[in-house]
Amino acid sequence: MSEQYTQDETFERMDYTSLALAKGEYDNCTFINCNFAEQDLSGFKFIDCSFKHCNLSLVRLEKTSIARYYL
Repeated sequence: MSEQYTQDETFERMDYTSLALAKGEYDNCTFINCNFAEQDLSGFKFIDCSFKHCNLSLVRLEKTSIARYYL
C-alpha cells in the first residue's frame, strides 16, 4: 500500500483525535486550528508546511521528517 502525497492543501478546524490524518507526505500544506493532540505522526513527511494555532501536545514524531515548517 503506497502512502498518500498531498500538496498545496489547506486543512482547517480538523480534529485528528477522532479522524486520523492519512499517513504520507505533505508538501506546502497549511493546517489551521487543527487538533493533533496525542496523535502518532511517526513516519510522516512534512515539507514547507504551516501549523497555525494547532494543538500539537504530546504528538509522537518517531522517524518523522519535518523540513522548513512554520508555526
